[in-house]
Amino acid sequence: MISFLNFYKALYTEAKVPLDKRRSIRKKFRKLYKKDFKELTFGFDIEFGPYTSINYEFDLEDVDYYLHQDFINQHLDNKAYDDYFDEMSTNQPNVNNLLEEWEEEHPEPEEEDYESEDEYYVALSAWQDEKDQKESDLEVESHDWEPDTSFEDWLPDNWTTYFDYDYLLELEEMIMNSDPSMIYAESIVESLESKLFNYPYSFDRDIISKIETDAATDVEITSSILKIEDLPRVKELFEVLEDMDLNTASNTSCHIHVGYAKNWSMISTLSLFNLVDEEELVHIIGRQSEHLSEFAELNDVIKDARIMPVLNNIKKIGKVYFGKREKEDAKLMMTFFDDAHFSTMSDDVKKRYTVKKIKNNVLDLNEEEFFAFVDGLHILNHKYQGVNVSNDHIEFRYPSSQMMSNHVEILQLVDYFMLLSEIAAKKERVVFANKTNKTIIHKLPNNNFRIKFVK
Repeated sequence: MISFLNFYKALYTEAKVPLDKRRSIRKKFRKLYKKDFKELTFGFDIEFGPYTSINYEFDLEDVDYYLHQDFINQHLDNKAYDDYFDEMSTNQPNVNNLLEEWEEEHPEPEEEDYESEDEYYVALSAWQDEKDQKESDLEVESHDWEPDTSFEDWLPDNWTTYFDYDYLLELEEMIMNSDPSMIYAESIVESLESKLFNYPYSFDRDIISKIETDAATDVEITSSILKIEDLPRVKELFEVLEDMDLNTASNTSCHIHVGYAKNWSMISTLSLFNLVDEEELVHIIGRQSEHLSEFAELNDVIKDARIMPVLNNIKKIGKVYFGKREKEDAKLMMTFFDDAHFSTMSDDVKKRYTVKKIKNNVLDLNEEEFFAFVDGLHILNHKYQGVNVSNDHIEFRYPSSQMMSNHVEILQLVDYFMLLSEIAAKKERVVFANKTNKTIIHKLPNNNFRIKFVK
C-alpha cells in the first residue's frame, strides 16, 4: 500500500518524488509502462582542484608580497582597485563643491550696491575673472591630486573584503602568469590519463570522454554518453577516483546529465521544478542551500523569483503577446505591452504580434506559443540552476566533488535523476501555487496547452 501511494503521488500529484522511495516507485512505474519504456542515457562531469603550488588560504604576508610585484600594475582594473579608488577619491578636491565654498566667501556683486551701472559691470567683470581663475586652479589641483596611500599598500589591510572565490581566481591567475611553474593542473591531467587509460584499469573512451584542465587550475573528468549497462564500469571508475584522494578542497562540481525520457514535452520540463526532493538532496550532499545558490539555485527560489511573477503578471494584465521583434527572427517570443504603448507601434510592427487573451480564467496556446511561454519564464538553459534543462537533456547540478568520498551516493543520485526524467515525461499537467495564486497548466490533445488561473 505504501509503495502504491508513493507511486500515485509521484505520477499524479505535485508531490516531490522521495529519494529514499525511488526503487519502489520505479518498480510500479516500469510495470505500468513496460511497453512504452525507453532506455535512458546519462553522463557526468566531475571537477577536482585547485592544482597550483598556492591555495586559497593566503595570509597577509603572501598577499603583500605578490601585490608588490611589478606584474600587479598591469591588473589595476579589478574590483579591489575600483573600491580603492572610490575610497581614496573622497579626499580628491571636488571642483564644484570648492567653487561653491569660494562663492559663499566671495559673493557675486549686487547692482544695488553700486552708484552707477558702469561701476557695477566693472565689479561684476572683475569678480567673474577671479572666479574663472579660481575654477581653473581647482581643476589643476584636482587633476594633479594623488592618494596618500598606494593601491599596493592599501589592499593588504583591506584584504578580507575581497576574500571571495572570483577574486581569488583573478589574483591567482595574476600570480601564475608571473610564475608559470606554479601551475601543475596539466601534470595532474597527464597523470590521470596515464593511470585511467592504461593497465590495470584500462578505461576506454566509451566511459571517459576526456580529462582536461578547467579555469587553468582545476581538472575535469567528463564521461561519454552512458547507458544502464555501463553502471558497473562507472562504479569501478568512482572507486578508483575515491582511492586517489583527489583534491576537492574548493567544493568543485560533480554534475549529472540525464537524457529525456520518451514522449518528453514542455510540461515535462516544467514538472521538474516540482518533482525534485531538494530537502533530502541538500541533506545527502552536505552542502547548505546558501552555498548551492551560487551554482545550483534551488527550485523553490526559482519558482518564487521567476515562474510565479510571470504567471501573476499574465493574470493581472489578462493577455500576452507572441511575436518576433524583427521580420527575420526565427524564434517566437512572449512579451507584454500595455495598450497605450502598443497603439503607438507602426502597423508593420503590430503585424508581427498575436495577442492571446485570458477568457474565463483560461489561456489556450498552441505548441509554438507554449514553448515561447516556457522560454519567457527564464528557466531554460540556465547554467546555475540545480535543474538546468537544455535542448536535449537535463543537467542536475546539485552534487559537488566532495561526494567522491562516498561514491555510492553519487550512483544513487544517478538512479534517482533518471527516474525523475521518466516520471516527468508522463506528466500531463503541472501546478504552480503560492499563498495568493494558483495556476494549473494542462497538456491538451494535438499538442495544445491550457493555462488555467484559479481564483
